[in-house]
Amino acid sequence: MNLKQLRYFTTIASCKSLSMAAKQLGISQPALSKYLASLESELQLPLFYRDKKQMHLTKAGRIYLQSAQKIIDLENATRSSIQNLQSGNTHSLRIGVTPHEGVQAIASLIPKFQSRFPQCEMTLKEGYTFELYRYVQEKSVDIALTTDLATPFNLDFIPFFRRELLLCMSSGCKMPGNQAAFPAEPVRLIEFINMPFVLFDENTSIGSASRGLFEREGLTPLVAYETSNSIMVNRLVCEGLGCGFMPANNEISNDKVIYFHIENPVYIEYGLLKHPYHSLSKTERYLVSELIKAEQRDSSIQGCKDDRLDRIMKEFETPPEVSIKEDV
Repeated sequence: MNLKQLRYFTTIASCKSLSMAAKQLGISQPALSKYLASLESELQLPLFYRDKKQMHLTKAGRIYLQSAQKIIDLENATRSSIQNLQSGNTHSLRIGVTPHEGVQAIASLIPKFQSRFPQCEMTLKEGYTFELYRYVQEKSVDIALTTDLATPFNLDFIPFFRRELLLCMSSGCKMPGNQAAFPAEPVRLIEFINMPFVLFDENTSIGSASRGLFEREGLTPLVAYETSNSIMVNRLVCEGLGCGFMPANNEISNDKVIYFHIENPVYIEYGLLKHPYHSLSKTERYLVSELIKAEQRDSSIQGCKDDRLDRIMKEFETPPEVSIKEDV
């Protein structure tokens, strides 16, 4: 399989006819038919079926088309990047992200971003919350995707959405007092105060918020372990080392952990961090719009109102007909 053959296949799928595809590609119909027969023989599955003189993709054909189009798009983006590099028209976008959730959110958008802005070189710099604030302050990144953290940093935070902070514990642990395993009503933190806790480091948003919960109730927790790593917290809670706090998230639920709503809950805000004098470029605004669209599919979040976000979302409501190359 090579790029030329992939274009043969995508053209057949688009034209729904061997004769029309052959004409568009500038090759003979017998040659194109031979190519398709060879491909289906190699895969041992039919990729098209005929209906009313038209060719339609089978289930296997649709899967093959998706992969073929991704490869072609990547090749086109690579060519554009190289051409722009030769002409000196490239620019960079440096983004600070958290090692887990931030990296995953950006990784899913990179192919679409590169297709629209092939001249932009995106680089990621990983760090936990406090580190990301420092990166932005030092201008080693242009923007950071992180949570709101009450710090002495004089930076600009634009909130995208927020998640409720939940109390969690291993399903194998004994419930405090007469507490039901799946309470209908929010719980009071004092009911769990005799249990050990696995806490986030105080330099993280979750760590700062959870300590605020204890201070609000005038309580001092028994800390069994402290870390900045969300995977570590979740794992240690699963193993029954202690209770913990995690933001509400559709993806974290499992049968080893029980989650509780807290009376008078607090929320963790997620968004974009930038220097006060940094104006968002078109590439950065586009990235924000795509991140918000992706997060809107998560029912565990609550959107944040901000006039700046409204303007960004309106700017990218209608997809452009051509790739945008201005700006930055």
